Amino acid sequence: MNHSLCSICYSPIPYEIIEYNGQAWLHKYCNIHGQQKILLDTDYNFYKHTLNIRDTQSKWLEYISSTALDVTDRCNVQCPHCY
Repeated sequence: MNHSLCSICYSPIPYEIIEYNGQAWLHKYCNIHGQQKILLDTDYNFYKHTLNIRDTQSKWLEYISSTALDVTDRCNVQCPHCY
């Protein structure tokens, strides 16, 4: 099972990727803070295609030149699972 982090308490929680209205959404559920939804991509088919081309980093960079990861605006890089 894959795990993500709760956006509030940073506990590891299970997630699933769901297509909704042609978009790719990450759905996760924290027992303390409830359901959380995050838009991964506005084009579900493109998102699924990117999963198939990640064989090598150079191949991935041919398609997309950068990746952004926005965990939280409150990050102080002090969590045990970070650094």
